Amino acid sequence: MADVLVILNPVAGNARPERVYPALTRHLARASYEVYETTGEEDLPTLVRERRAQGFGTFVAIGGDGTVRAVAAGLVGSQACLGIVPAGTSNLLAHDAGIPERLDAALALIAGGGPIMRLDAMQIGETFAFLNVSLGLSVGVLRDADPQRKRKLGRLAYLWSGIKNLAAVGVQTAHLSIDGVRHDLRATEVLVTNCPSLGAPELSLSGEVRMGDGRIEIVTFRTRHLVDYLSILLDLALRRPRQRRNVRTFDVFSHVIIETDAPTQVQVDGDLIGATPVTVRVVPGAVRLIAPRAARRRPLTGRPEAF
Repeated sequence: MADVLVILNPVAGNARPERVYPALTRHLARASYEVYETTGEEDLPTLVRERRAQGFGTFVAIGGDGTVRAVAAGLVGSQACLGIVPAGTSNLLAHDAGIPERLDAALALIAGGGPIMRLDAMQIGETFAFLNVSLGLSVGVLRDADPQRKRKLGRLAYLWSGIKNLAAVGVQTAHLSIDGVRHDLRATEVLVTNCPSLGAPELSLSGEVRMGDGRIEIVTFRTRHLVDYLSILLDLALRRPRQRRNVRTFDVFSHVIIETDAPTQVQVDGDLIGATPVTVRVVPGAVRLIAPRAARRRPLTGRPEAF
């Protein structure tokens, strides 16, 4: 039986250490597990790689998408398994993978040796992303979303930040080289995604986006004012087909290079990493994720041992 390292972010939006520790005892009593509480100062991907070398075979991330991304980055290309207990503001990756929101249900899935999804990754230099890479309005939204407001208001904090940034976002020319084919277009937002949800589980980018099919999708938006944004969001919320001239989509199987006429800030899974130009490479089947949706999306590649 592989050793389990539980990585707990104690300040994540919905993390409650006083509830987490008893739940771990209930569900992982038969496992050899250790808990590491993050401080925000450590290099989590490096820590995970070091613990893999020490023999840990399952890593449980308890926190939001930022914590999950950092833990997953340390597992790329390995046979170790990733388990997720959603405890952040949005928990998009967990939602789209079908992982239960409740603490006990998520731990029960991990302890029971749930099915494995081979989660694709996006590589940007030495950084890995699993949700999205973007430039445009989303960068301002993430940059200006106050941490204290996020903890109090949840996803409403992003809405407030979005309203403040609407006036500052303009249309720009984006040059996309997708698997070697060039596209020049005008856009207010360029989104490279491996995850169907857009900022909230209620908003679905595409019924075709899959997290483990060896490809990613680019969605570009060209909007002129608030009414355009609201119209697009309504289409997404109602799952209506996108047949609009101001929304375009492209599939990416290998890589995309994004350039803009002027350097533009880029975010990766909620973190600002620099500016354009940026190259995003597809890493198929990068991480072994314990996720119910794996059973409905693609053949299983294996199961972790039950604890």
